Amino acid sequence: MSIPSINAAAGALASNAGAALGSVATLLQLGTASAQDIGATGAQVTTCQTAIRAVRADLDALAVEDAQLWPDGAVAIGLWRWERSLRYGLVRLSGRLTRASAIVAEIATGQGTTLHTVRAGQSLQAIAAIYLGGWAEWPRIAAANGLKAGPVAVGTVLIIPSKV
Repeated sequence: MSIPSINAAAGALASNAGAALGSVATLLQLGTASAQDIGATGAQVTTCQTAIRAVRADLDALAVEDAQLWPDGAVAIGLWRWERSLRYGLVRLSGRLTRASAIVAEIATGQGTTLHTVRAGQSLQAIAAIYLGGWAEWPRIAAANGLKAGPVAVGTVLIIPSKV
């Protein structure tokens, strides 16, 4: 496999992974989903995880070290940076997909999913203290629901992740 084809495969993988992670976020925001939707989202995540392994294998098979012996130092450094940044990106993406897979499994089994409807005066910190044992756990609730720091509208239904 050549550098341009690996780069193209990585670009397609990033696009597909973005769609898969978006599907997981949609499942979380809906609060309820059909078994078919959950299965399709799980399949998307699994396909992306398989694609990551394939890109890693292609990258390992590529003689990057030989290509880095290029007479032009700027080209050699550029290849080294490309290879390192691609590997770093694959590791990060793999971690996000692993977490997404766990979320899909929790939604499919119904385990670890507690719902909470926000009432007047409640903040993510207060909700985290109630369900997760401490106000500092609020980022987990925000991440599970695709929220950022700040007030949450009254009546919003939040998915509360399981206690760690």
